[in-house]
Amino acid sequence: MSDQSNQVGSGQSGMNSKASGRRRFVRGVGIATPVILTVASRSALAANCLSPSANASIALDNSRPDRQRGAGCFGRGPEFWKNASNEKSGHHGHWKSCGAEDRYFSACFSAHDGFRGKKLKDVLASQGQDESAGLGAHLCAAWCNLNSGRVPASVLSLETMKKMWAGRNGSYQPVPGVFWNRVQIAEYIKTTYSG
Repeated sequence: MSDQSNQVGSGQSGMNSKASGRRRFVRGVGIATPVILTVASRSALAANCLSPSANASIALDNSRPDRQRGAGCFGRGPEFWKNASNEKSGHHGHWKSCGAEDRYFSACFSAHDGFRGKKLKDVLASQGQDESAGLGAHLCAAWCNLNSGRVPASVLSLETMKKMWAGRNGSYQPVPGVFWNRVQIAEYIKTTYSG
């Protein structure tokens, strides 16, 4: 009988160890699952503040899990900068401190073929009247954001902005073989805005 009771006892302890092993597994999965889901949901984080070449290359995004996302972009849109250009605006100090006061579009972007004789504030005021004016307004905002430190040059440099303006008719290439027109360029610039 003692052999029989030992067998029952050892059988129960085997069952208990299996059950506790399953509980440990379920607890481990329960803890690990949110972490895995957080790491795997990169697309929610990828929309912020990437350079044009990184933005144009989905394969690059997937091949660089170490890339810092959303780093240091607090850009403002054309409407903010248009209002800030008004001397009566509470944000006029931002306009002056970024150096936009009395600055000509052609001087900023080495542009000889658009907005001749127009200051940044004039281009911002004309936004939306046609596609060139819309892109011009977004480039003015991008210039102000760069010069006020809201968007780092590693994301959108002045040289890149000049290339965007020069290639606005479809010849701008964020990466070789990918061409953007003025609408796509403006859509990219919008990704650097935070509010």
